[in-house]
Amino acid sequence: LHSLLLVSEKGKVAVLHKSVKDFLTSPTRCTVPDFHVSLVNANVYVAQSCLSVMNGQLRQNVFGLSSVSEPVKSKEQKLLSALSPVVRYSCLHWATHILDAAKLDAEAMPKVLSAIAIFCRSKILQWVEVMAVEKQLGSLQGICNNLLKLLESLSSAKNVSVAFEFHEWPTEC
Repeated sequence: LHSLLLVSEKGKVAVLHKSVKDFLTSPTRCTVPDFHVSLVNANVYVAQSCLSVMNGQLRQNVFGLSSVSEPVKSKEQKLLSALSPVVRYSCLHWATHILDAAKLDAEAMPKVLSAIAIFCRSKILQWVEVMAVEKQLGSLQGICNNLLKLLESLSSAKNVSVAFEFHEWPTEC
């Protein structure tokens, strides 16, 4: 498959040309079920996996810092080794996968609502900590606002409790 896919040294897989992605994601063009990729299902699967990773591995003081006054070199070493690449990816990209799946098919969202609810109730502060260390605090409000809009657009009563938790967030820091 190396003639179709590019695998970087870090293990990131990308298609060499957009036409390959277009072919693999089109059910009318790619008629072999084993090769067809549903973008909705793929994004839902990755979103659920990211939420599962974060729900399972994020914890208070995930970086193990003893104090704010700890020497910078010591902090940098702890920060680099504290998170696996899977946890880091999950923290940075879970919301993108949910929003991408919803853009394609809002009906797919019930599959991830319970994982979002668990995450909101128990791991959101640890996620904010990771985002701060990754220098991604600027994107937090946009992520939360986009997720809130999505949750509000879903009509079932099951979604209300998750959406309510996002409503309680302060709009300004």
